[in-house]
Amino acid sequence: MKSIQSKIFVLMLLGAGLLAIHTFSASLSHQFIFGQGYQQRPIISFVLLMGLAGVLYFFAVEIIRKSDAMLSHPLIIYFICMTALMMRLLYSSSDLIQETDPYRYIWDGQANIQGVNPFKHSPQEAVQLDFKPTSNNPATQDVYRKINHDGVKTIYPPLAQGLFAMSQWFTPWKINGWKWMVGVADCAIIGLLIAILGRMNLPKAWVIVYAWSPLVIKEFSNSLHLDVLALLCLSVMMYGLVRGWQRTAYMALAGAVLIKLFAIVLLPLLIIWRFKDQKGFLFQNLAMFFGFLIISYIPFINAGDSLTAGLGRFLSEWQTNEGLFGLIRWVVALLPMGEGLQSLSSRIISVFLFGAGLFGVLIWLRKEQSVHSLVKAMAVKLAMLFFLLPTGNPWYYTWVVLFIPFLPLRALIVFSVLVMAYYLDFYFTYHHAESAFVFVRWIEYGVFFIVLGGELWRRRLPLLSRS
Repeated sequence: MKSIQSKIFVLMLLGAGLLAIHTFSASLSHQFIFGQGYQQRPIISFVLLMGLAGVLYFFAVEIIRKSDAMLSHPLIIYFICMTALMMRLLYSSSDLIQETDPYRYIWDGQANIQGVNPFKHSPQEAVQLDFKPTSNNPATQDVYRKINHDGVKTIYPPLAQGLFAMSQWFTPWKINGWKWMVGVADCAIIGLLIAILGRMNLPKAWVIVYAWSPLVIKEFSNSLHLDVLALLCLSVMMYGLVRGWQRTAYMALAGAVLIKLFAIVLLPLLIIWRFKDQKGFLFQNLAMFFGFLIISYIPFINAGDSLTAGLGRFLSEWQTNEGLFGLIRWVVALLPMGEGLQSLSSRIISVFLFGAGLFGVLIWLRKEQSVHSLVKAMAVKLAMLFFLLPTGNPWYYTWVVLFIPFLPLRALIVFSVLVMAYYLDFYFTYHHAESAFVFVRWIEYGVFFIVLGGELWRRRLPLLSRS
């Protein structure tokens, strides 16, 4: 009994420590002023704060790991959730730290409200041609100048566009409406995770993996990334699966795809899982899934080829904080071929490796019948996708964090802290030392694979075996 009480006390201290760190981080955000003082920005201080938060977070998860059932008492869950809520509220008046994506959300939302197809013209083209939502309104001009890659047409799918429009209906040309939508979605995910863990007879205390994650809190409560709405859809999908609501699961996954397209990689897993038992309903579910996608794109179809122009540029040009893709690109660069062909070859090899990994997971999943097996397979696929992407943006890894409570490998948890080293790239860029970030990436990904290798070796078990 004393042991449990001491663990609860330590957990409370760690929660208090995290609150203090996020208080400092939120205060630090006010030094990140758009367009000003790039070299004076406290990026290193911010990364160190997130690293310290990561250490406390890791120890909190370890306490849950060692006493998960005993620490799933309703009062402990209440403490975890209230502390998580307080961490998020600390950022309610913070400034964006090294982030500009929400300004594109505002622009696209206004385009939709004003009856303009956001896929048809980039913000730059709209301004040059004097098309809506361009205007002389100072608020409009301020949003436009803060848009990153303003010459690229929107890459965000139809449901995302609807959500952008909703936020702008609440607070025109302001970020406040979007901030509230993100906050509500984030809290709803925590509630759904608790319900899912309970339905799967897993300790509810594992919700701490998502609820206290410094990465999740930074990327959603501060950076306000769209991904949180896609994760809400995936949470509804998992809840539908544990309740046996197949149609709900397929429609929720479709919703996630219509917010962020790469959620489509989970569809093959949903199809193959219990394939023999659901043959009669599979066609209906797939018809609903793709029907929902097609109907959602119809209002934007007049964009023609521009409908996929922004996405095409993103897939072919973007490369940042890459993991295994960077290693593949380094090897391919040794071959005697042009830079364009090297980039294309690297992407083809990455797609092939991802396909091979998907095939292996599908073979394993065909032998399994439990929802837990399906969710673990999804965790593995999302992790594989992240490490093979040319764009290792930290907010993409929040997709993996959502599933870690069901596959709680320490390596996956550790990397959720390591990935925030991404922000050092800005520091080196501002100080004209871009090449230095290569060494940061070697440490970032190297530590992950070392921890993962050691963890799997100790278990002497396949990755998908019960954790």
